[in-house]
Amino acid sequence: MIKCVAPVVKVSNNENGSIKLSWDAVKGAKKYVIYRASSADGEFVKMYTTKGTYYNNTKATAGASYMYKVVAVCGNDAAGNAESAVVFGTCKCAAPVVSKVAGKAHPSIKWDAVKGAQKYVVYRSVNGGQFTKLYTTTNTSFTNVNAKAGVSYKYKVVAVSFNPDVKSAYSNAVKIKG
Repeated sequence: MIKCVAPVVKVSNNENGSIKLSWDAVKGAKKYVIYRASSADGEFVKMYTTKGTYYNNTKATAGASYMYKVVAVCGNDAAGNAESAVVFGTCKCAAPVVSKVAGKAHPSIKWDAVKGAQKYVVYRSVNGGQFTKLYTTTNTSFTNVNAKAGVSYKYKVVAVSFNPDVKSAYSNAVKIKG
């Protein structure tokens, strides 16, 4: 029987709205099995098996928290396997991709709906200054009707899930002159 060490799992968020698990290769491991539970008292369910050293949980719901464990399979029976410590991850929304809206009298931006987003927060920078929160909306566009002619503005958007503490990364910045 081959006995291996337990993988040490790290959790991070991808900008595409998924949770990424990664670990260093375990000597002697033939494969890794990823398990997930949706609550502290929930049952761990097998999600995926891989020979690699990472897993992207693309089926995670934005704003939801999960517990994961990874089992390194080293032998032919369960006695040779090693289970990682349980790690926690909360899925953020994907970052919106913002673009200008042509032909408007006022600076206008738009973005595609982000899966799991309940609302969007628009940030603005005036003449290269710091970004400040400007507007919150459930729509996928914004027109700055209070913009002043000749002033340079930059806009960024953040997607917010049902859990208001779980936000996406900032979108790309779009520059528009008022």
